[in-house]
Amino acid sequence: MVAGQYKNNRQEFERTAREWTATYAKDLRTVQEEKVKRLCEMGFEEGMVRDVLENTAWDEQLALNTLLG
Repeated sequence: MVAGQYKNNRQEFERTAREWTATYAKDLRTVQEEKVKRLCEMGFEEGMVRDVLENTAWDEQLALNTLLG
């Protein structure tokens, strides 16, 4: 599919590549800050959120379970 799109519809290929890059190729710091933000929006204190995320290897679901537990 991707190869065919590259050969036959370069404009669509490039649009898709830009979209996927914006969605999936975020730097680690950005991903971490998004996790902090989401958990803080649930009412948890930022310092506690950061500590728990660091202790759970930045696993957001495990951090949430820990915060709720």
